[in-house]
Amino acid sequence: MNERWHNQYAGDAHAALQAGQIHGGVHLHGAHPGDDRRQPRARARLAWAADSLADFLLDRAARTVRDRGLLPEPIPLRWSWHRRPLTSAHAPAPFAPLPGVAPPGAAATAGGGIDDLLGVIGTSRTGRTVVLGDAGSGKSDSAAWTVFQALRTRAARGDEERERFPVPVLLSVTGWHHRRQYLDDWLEGELESRYRFLRRRRFGPRAVRQLLRGDRVLVFLDGFDEMAAELRAAALEQIDRRMPCRVVILSRTEEFDAVSAGRLRGAEILRLSPVVPADAAEYLRHCHGDPVPEPWQRLLGHLTEQPAGLLARALDSPLMLSLVRDAFPRPADVEVLLGGRLTTEDEIRAYLLDRLVEVAYQPESGPSLVRYGPADARRWLGYLATEMARRGIYSIDWRTLPRWAPAWPRVLAAALLLSLLGAIGGALLYGPGRYFDNFANDETSGLRFGALVGLVLGAAAGLTAELRHTTWDRAGWSLSRRLRRPRINLGACLVVGIMIGWSAQWALTGLLEVRGLAVLGSVLVGAGAGVATGVAAARPHPSPGRTRLARWRLWYSRAPLLPGAAIGGVPFTLQYAYPAGLFDEPLRLDEGLLNGAWGTFLVAFAIGAVRPVAQAHIITGRDADWRLELRRAIVAGSLFGLTMGAGFGLRQIFMWNAPGTGPQWGADVLPGLVQFLAIGVPFSVGCVIATCDSWRSILFFGQLRLRRDFPSYGMLFIEESYERRILRAEGPRFQFRHALLQDQLSAAPRVA
Repeated sequence: MNERWHNQYAGDAHAALQAGQIHGGVHLHGAHPGDDRRQPRARARLAWAADSLADFLLDRAARTVRDRGLLPEPIPLRWSWHRRPLTSAHAPAPFAPLPGVAPPGAAATAGGGIDDLLGVIGTSRTGRTVVLGDAGSGKSDSAAWTVFQALRTRAARGDEERERFPVPVLLSVTGWHHRRQYLDDWLEGELESRYRFLRRRRFGPRAVRQLLRGDRVLVFLDGFDEMAAELRAAALEQIDRRMPCRVVILSRTEEFDAVSAGRLRGAEILRLSPVVPADAAEYLRHCHGDPVPEPWQRLLGHLTEQPAGLLARALDSPLMLSLVRDAFPRPADVEVLLGGRLTTEDEIRAYLLDRLVEVAYQPESGPSLVRYGPADARRWLGYLATEMARRGIYSIDWRTLPRWAPAWPRVLAAALLLSLLGAIGGALLYGPGRYFDNFANDETSGLRFGALVGLVLGAAAGLTAELRHTTWDRAGWSLSRRLRRPRINLGACLVVGIMIGWSAQWALTGLLEVRGLAVLGSVLVGAGAGVATGVAAARPHPSPGRTRLARWRLWYSRAPLLPGAAIGGVPFTLQYAYPAGLFDEPLRLDEGLLNGAWGTFLVAFAIGAVRPVAQAHIITGRDADWRLELRRAIVAGSLFGLTMGAGFGLRQIFMWNAPGTGPQWGADVLPGLVQFLAIGVPFSVGCVIATCDSWRSILFFGQLRLRRDFPSYGMLFIEESYERRILRAEGPRFQFRHALLQDQLSAAPRVA
């Protein structure tokens, strides 16, 4: 080539073209002039989403490490290299080291402790790390501690470095199946489902997908060894080919080695080592302070003097070490480990697990007096462990517990309760309430009609409650492996759609002379209103903020008036303003506006009642999520039901008066109040049942109590088990403190 055609360019360019002659037109695909203006804003919104996720997870991570007993000092867990990556130092690295994270130093050749794990993960060139270990070796503890470390390190960095530091998220991969979804699509759905506040508009469209693809999330995948071999192999293949973010896998050694051949090349693979007896003795010495009680001194001396003995071999895992730490509140009881009564390692481990339950439920003085003994607690915990083992899971959301018992008794209970309230309300409505229509005209017929309506309303509310946490409601449908339909609340869609469609029929009858067209039009109007309501009701409530604007947005989300006016206000105004048909005389503007306001608030409260909460709270303690959820459902259901009753009561008080006369107490006001209560109370209870998971839990524990499997105060027992450190919480989910404890309780014979 001629030397004069050799051009040089240094800098950034969207496109470059060099040619001697060009015939025809040339179109260069580059950045749109507006992209440069939009990019900083989108980047800031994504950084805002990442910071919001990190702030939310930091509090949860601190609670997790405290529940696991890793504070103030973690268990002396150590690791060594299982397989090191063979990568050239000059090869391009897909992932840069995390800011503020130093490489493990000397541990790079010999191994390290639990504090060095973040250094290995943060400096991995391929962004792939595997932590292997046997049962009870501390995989979950190491992941919880590393996540906590990473979140604290990220929070301490400046804005620029924090933007380059991904948010660590710990997830269980057991719910994924490769024939239904790609792993990255499943991961996106899990994050959106767990952290609903990431769906807000302020973070931009598909914020979770942008976080994953922009290297702003560090994913810890637990439960890898609990999957079938086919799923484990498919997961590794998809991590190789499709995962755009950093990934840490936690697994047992044998299960990972069985499927890892030829997969996950370049990954940093570590293996957790048994606890050294000297480290175990030093850790227990710190736990008991100074001076160490004499029985504990003999135990610590035995560990250091006989590092290859039976007791040292039995206490070589973080699980057994934590059990020894907590299972002997009285120092004299530790002598049983030195008395020679326990002759094998398995006997020592089984004794420590049993001892943990025995000690936790001993009666004690104080306000939290135990109402049951260790035998009852072991039987109830055995039921939980058995059911979880039957389903192959190690954690459960309390909202899904009612699935363990048949749903029809709960639906029947809701139907009977609403039928009773409907019968009372119908007798009051058509008696002292002086309401009349074509269905009933006195107390007796009103009672029968109200019982029938209440039966239908209760059954609908019970079915809606049972369908709230199905797969399509929680994580969306899949049209294909790449495309999802928008989420929609079917309960709100059906209820509001039927109500608006019924109202639209009266307004369309006068406009469309053919009744069939009026019916078709009302169906279309109802369907449109129902879909709009379902989509609006699927949006989560924003989290409470500190600013006045954030608090106002939260209150507005609980009663969104704009969707309420568009969906309910306009149809109700037209129906009652033109009682003879649309655009026909006479026009009743006052009645139309009043009922339009009624329809607006009715739909707004219905949307606010069924909207999901943006953030999941803890399951236990004074601020337990099941208590908060019960209070929210009662408030939202009361607003909806009382608004429904107010529409009838106000029409009785203000609309049926003679011209020029005001409301009369005996003729208008008192019947209006009766109508208000007769209609408002049943609809309030129905809305609470349809939107309240605590209602389902109460009935579920009642079902178990009849079978003597669990106490009727089930949630209180779960809270006490958490406080006694038998269970631990991860957001709204709970699990046994140790997986081996669940396995032992599920394998033990249950006594009725």
